[in-house]
Amino acid sequence: MKNMTAQSASRVYFLDYAKAFVTALVVAQHVAFAYTTYASYYPPNYILSSAPVIDPTSWFGINLFEDFNDKFFMSLMFFIAGFFTFKSVQTKGLGKYIWDRVLRLGIPFAFVAFFMAPASYLPAYRAVGGTADYINYWFHDFLPLHWLPGPVWFIWVLLSFSILGSMLVHFQMDFLIHRAERWAKLRNHPYRLLAGAFFLCGIVYLSVYAFLTSNGPESWFTLGGPLWCQKNRIQMYFLIFFFGLVLGAGDSFKKIPKVLEYQSKVMSSWPKFLILALLSHFVMVYIENGGFSVPLKTWIWVPLFITTCLCASLSVLGFFCRNLYRKNRFWDFLARNAYTVYLIHYLIVVWIQYAFLDFEWHAAIKFATVTSLSLVASWGLAPLIRRAPLLNRIL
Repeated sequence: MKNMTAQSASRVYFLDYAKAFVTALVVAQHVAFAYTTYASYYPPNYILSSAPVIDPTSWFGINLFEDFNDKFFMSLMFFIAGFFTFKSVQTKGLGKYIWDRVLRLGIPFAFVAFFMAPASYLPAYRAVGGTADYINYWFHDFLPLHWLPGPVWFIWVLLSFSILGSMLVHFQMDFLIHRAERWAKLRNHPYRLLAGAFFLCGIVYLSVYAFLTSNGPESWFTLGGPLWCQKNRIQMYFLIFFFGLVLGAGDSFKKIPKVLEYQSKVMSSWPKFLILALLSHFVMVYIENGGFSVPLKTWIWVPLFITTCLCASLSVLGFFCRNLYRKNRFWDFLARNAYTVYLIHYLIVVWIQYAFLDFEWHAAIKFATVTSLSLVASWGLAPLIRRAPLLNRIL
């Protein structure tokens, strides 16, 4: 039998490659926002438009793609980040780990939020009739009005989670290892693992969701300036980060069987998880467009959302674990530059969308074209940015 667990001492290849794949989904997601049937500008406050660029063409099929992605891809990003936290804290120590995360996450976040985000929202400002020059727009309109950071909201939240997670590793290592030992027993019981994760996510999500429903349904909040986050998901994001943290603790000790490895039935069940995710998603689409009462729709929607999120995430992890468990040059290139792509892609996407506004093409063709150009431009520019020694150290 082949050695299916071949990895380098410091890398888990399939997780790196899964992260690169999800980054590509992030790029496609931000392209899709311009071509959904519910995309719209909000003239009273351009920042509250559904996207910086709204194309005159749209297609319901893009809704399905965007909506399915939205259910799981950010959760999966937090899970993967959580997985590597335990080993990193063990290797570097608490203080050095936190300092490294501040350099790698905090500095790029501040730069993108202050310099790149305003340029990303400029098309929306122009679309609703804004006429100020760029400097006045930047300092007297964008920053004071609603300083949205764009997709890098994920970066500051991840920095916060990383600091909390590192403290758990430092002060509660035995607890994490004990959890990892218990969860490892489910490596060959995929549906029991799914049920346990579903139960925990359900408790966390529904408790906060009920509070939000009674206090306003806003889905975003800010702690000030560019520190925005999804109000109704932040608690589940941390829980899924914690799932990754625990499984990463288990991965750090040879005596603990690994859940995320080739032989695990959890990973080999990825086609079943994908089918469950798609079925759950399409039931959600039916409910959202059906004639159900709002309370009934809400309480059916939440369990389906959690099911889609968990099953889609497990299907991606399983696919890469079973098919890309060894070093691959192409995926290495994508993974090596994925973080830089995440930081720079939004500005690229927005202005390519803007350039295609007047093209009288079907929305699906525009979406495919802009996505392809954005992926090529982002991954083409990223290695050039990382050639600078200081940037290469951070990125």
